[in-house]
Amino acid sequence: MNDSVPTYLSASIQPGNPAENTVGPICIGLLFNVLLLGILCAQTYIYTTTHNDKDRLWIAFYVYFLLLANVLHTAFIAADVYVALITHYNQPEYLSVATWLFEPADSAITGIVAGAVQLFFSWRVRTLTRNTALGIIMALISMASTVAAFAVSYVMPEAVPTTRFKYIICVWLGAACIADVMITTSLVLYLKKHKTGIEGSDALVDRVIRMSIQTGMITSICAIINLSLYLALPTGQHFIFNLALAKLYTNMLLSSLNSRAIWSKNDGMIRQSKNLSSFCIVLPDASGVNSQMGTMDGGRSGYGASSDA
Repeated sequence: MNDSVPTYLSASIQPGNPAENTVGPICIGLLFNVLLLGILCAQTYIYTTTHNDKDRLWIAFYVYFLLLANVLHTAFIAADVYVALITHYNQPEYLSVATWLFEPADSAITGIVAGAVQLFFSWRVRTLTRNTALGIIMALISMASTVAAFAVSYVMPEAVPTTRFKYIICVWLGAACIADVMITTSLVLYLKKHKTGIEGSDALVDRVIRMSIQTGMITSICAIINLSLYLALPTGQHFIFNLALAKLYTNMLLSSLNSRAIWSKNDGMIRQSKNLSSFCIVLPDASGVNSQMGTMDGGRSGYGASSDA
């Protein structure tokens, strides 16, 4: 074993096949990454053709910024794999090096994307619930996760298996998971409290709740598995899930934005407007008079609030 190999990766360098537990998981993660990027591009196309001219201008720029960040994310990872396996072919000691193409770019971009998506949903929760304190708390947790991701990108090339470094990883992924759970829980509780008892409208709210839980669970479970594998195994299996996080967050956001068209087609109670609150669910109250309960906009499930926040 080369003495210069960092101890945090030395266990993964196996005689005869040094790439199996180092670049191997990265290659698998890259495959999922590219697959999710294709779905992301399709979702962006749907957004552009369906909602781009209806949403506020900053929402469109926001979506395209996330698309660009994800494309760069995939490009950096692919370039790192090429350099490791082709440019440095038959140089097993290079497989233990965390270059700027991979770890810093991966951690930083993933942190930016996840933070941007969570801040957007935190804003929507604040707008929907009118609870500014809750929105600020979720935003701060999300920002803590993003800062920790940048810290990982800064120290990883020189990293050793110290307790402090593991704490940074735990803050990054743990805070992201907490923010996801808080956002999902807040939306679900709010929607449950605003059921009307009318079968048609409650069925629609139940669909929104299910989508909220499903989308929130995907990113939370992926982050938990990523962290668990990192702490439990000395090899790089956690990269299989880590490389998918940025794409999962962005697809979750675009799915919620694009779902507005689905609601409008499938339910006659949804009407379209020209701002961020694109689709309003109009529910009849007990006296038979229509009342606006909420909006189908940029919420996690496409469910949000009026745009006067």
